Amino acid sequence: MPMDPNIQLLKGQCPTTIEEMAEMSVVPYQEAVGSLNWAAVGTRPDIVFMVGVLLQYLENPGPIHWEVVKQVFRYLQGTKD
Repeated sequence: MPMDPNIQLLKGQCPTTIEEMAEMSVVPYQEAVGSLNWAAVGTRPDIVFMVGVLLQYLENPGPIHWEVVKQVFRYLQGTKD
């Protein structure tokens, strides 16, 4: 599955301190979610729901959000055939 049912993404998981925000500013979250969105719209309707959830955190993603993005990419890699 593209999304682990045991993981909940919440606004409370977003960075709140300047240090946490600076750490996440070097992560290409927006670019990665944009690529996933392009794939979801074009060829992979199985990830549409997950991409919609990830799009909610474009402004201030946390480390858990980034881990879920990487999980979706691993799912795509494993199901490309």
